[in-house]
Amino acid sequence: MSNFTVKTTMPKIIHPLFKEDAQRIKRNWKYLKSNLMQYDIRDNFLVEAIWDLPDFEKIDAEKTPGEKNEMFLKLLLQSGPRAYKVFIAALQENNITHIVEKLKQTPITEDAREPSGKHYYKCILGS
Repeated sequence: MSNFTVKTTMPKIIHPLFKEDAQRIKRNWKYLKSNLMQYDIRDNFLVEAIWDLPDFEKIDAEKTPGEKNEMFLKLLLQSGPRAYKVFIAALQENNITHIVEKLKQTPITEDAREPSGKHYYKCILGS
């Protein structure tokens, strides 16, 4: 008998934002992609245990500032409801209030009142 272990890693579980928050991000996608200074706020995501170093490597692997912002936003959309709160708090902490105001003023449709992952979880859990 040989003594060896097989190391397996679990895939990262995707936890979507609440639909309302996701809708705010998506409706302002072009604006955020062009105006977000994600480098100024990203430390908050590490400190608050939203993301880890490999997530930042994904962002940094992109070439242009717009592509980096897009990757940041994609990660944000799949990082759970608390991530949006950390995002807003980080923007406020860094006096990037024009983005906070734009997001708050974004009109939200009525179907955005439930978590955006409802369909995702139905597919995964089979219910």
